[in-house]
Amino acid sequence: MNPKFMKKVSIVLCVICNILNAVNLSAQENLYKIVSPSGQIIKYVEYDNCYNYSHGLAPVQSGVSWGYIDAEGNPAIPKGKPFYFDAAEEFGKYGLALVWAKGQYRFINTSGNNAFSMEFEEAYGFGEENTAVVKHNGQYGLIDLKGNFAIPAKYEGINRYGNLAVIYNGEKFALFHTNGQALTDFVYDNIGLQEGLMFENRIPVRQNNRWGFTDEGGKLVIPLQYEEVSRFSEGLAGFRENSRSGYLDKEGKLIIPPAYENTDLFSEGLALVSKDNLWGYIGKKGEVVIPLAYSYAGRFNEGVAYVSRGDNNFYIDKTGRQVEEPSLRHTNLETPKLSIIAVEEKMNVSLNYPDLQLRVDKFWEANNGSATSGKIYDLRNNQLIGDGVTFERGKIIGGKFYTNGRTLDINRGEGILLADLQKVIAAEAAKPVAKPQPQTVISKEENEEMIKRYTELGDLFDKATLDYDKYYLIALEFDLEASNETERKENLYRKIKPFQETVDKIVEKTSYLLANDTRMKPETRKALTDAIPKYQAMVDKLRSL
Repeated sequence: MNPKFMKKVSIVLCVICNILNAVNLSAQENLYKIVSPSGQIIKYVEYDNCYNYSHGLAPVQSGVSWGYIDAEGNPAIPKGKPFYFDAAEEFGKYGLALVWAKGQYRFINTSGNNAFSMEFEEAYGFGEENTAVVKHNGQYGLIDLKGNFAIPAKYEGINRYGNLAVIYNGEKFALFHTNGQALTDFVYDNIGLQEGLMFENRIPVRQNNRWGFTDEGGKLVIPLQYEEVSRFSEGLAGFRENSRSGYLDKEGKLIIPPAYENTDLFSEGLALVSKDNLWGYIGKKGEVVIPLAYSYAGRFNEGVAYVSRGDNNFYIDKTGRQVEEPSLRHTNLETPKLSIIAVEEKMNVSLNYPDLQLRVDKFWEANNGSATSGKIYDLRNNQLIGDGVTFERGKIIGGKFYTNGRTLDINRGEGILLADLQKVIAAEAAKPVAKPQPQTVISKEENEEMIKRYTELGDLFDKATLDYDKYYLIALEFDLEASNETERKENLYRKIKPFQETVDKIVEKTSYLLANDTRMKPETRKALTDAIPKYQAMVDKLRSL
């Protein structure tokens, strides 16, 4: 990958997700189970998103904020405070994790403290390595585990591969050791391939549109003389010359002349090659082992390859004989470890929130986050404070709540965060008891019609909330068809028109209910009144991209 355009995928995705959640009416919470290395379920927890455990800590997202939980599922970083990171990664091999907050990247240790005094405009985690790429004062460099610059921040881009780094500067590339030693000058147009940097101690390099190879120390060992090259595999690499492909060895010696339209890597002693759009297999001396007779063919794996001939798809062995589809032969030898896994099945769960002194018992609707018969208890005395509680996307929508001998019916269309529940109950209990109002009598037909309208509006709410993420990503796509900003905007408005139409229907149906439902509760009226600008804000956001 060109270092000039490198991206940190997980952090970037976190940031995008937070932007989306900030616009959505509520985030979609998910149920996870924490599983011990022996396979026992330690605890169920509910978060919007999570990554896996490392060093006994797992990054989790609550709302738009990230933090870390410990092996027992309790909030661990920040300690004793609400989550506040805008994005967070897993801890790497050396106990350091990359977090993003207030527009800056920084590294923390497993205690939650800053590992280094310096913050960065951009950073890429240590992972399994002992160096990390960072951006400081607009330039890229490499820091070590102490936060010192192993390679100064003075370059346009860096990609790190183990103990090697490809550095981009002034439209040219150079190879460095991660200790800062320059292994080549800035003389190459490109270093490495999409699959990676070095294979079998050979590094592809390009200069003036001709490819060759260096060794690990940057010494040119195969001259720059090929139109294209592949990586080395089983001692041979493919090359292309005059629109034909062949193979050379690690010293640059011609092994198989360029006689094929296309070639592939050697795998289990055989390589795929093609002529006249038909594929077959050759050996390492160039001999045809399986005739070029297939419209599609894959690499050999454990003695078999998947091929196509006409409309027939089947497996062959290394003699070209058709064989039965192989069974799965792999055994998972991965060492068991502490893990956090999404719950896919419907089930009753009990969720403890020690920081709120609350416990929630409810029936989990898989991939939905909703429940209609939840109970909420005060952990301090195990007293029931909420019954028949309805949850939706992690928020409390309504239910019966008990305080000081009173029963309160609380319903909030916009939802109540669990952290705000006690405050809401106290506020509702402080209100004077309202005198019963005479009910407007409507016919059965009118009642059914009103229920139908509410159902249709609810479906539209769900559709708009789910569709927004899709149209947001569509709006972010680069427009290859537009030649100027006016055309780009016109194309954008056309792409998001279906979402605009959904919101128009929401406004129409919401306005009708606000004007015609004489029995509407005040909290429902407020929720519907607030919904119109919220959904219109989604459209405005898409149109502004």
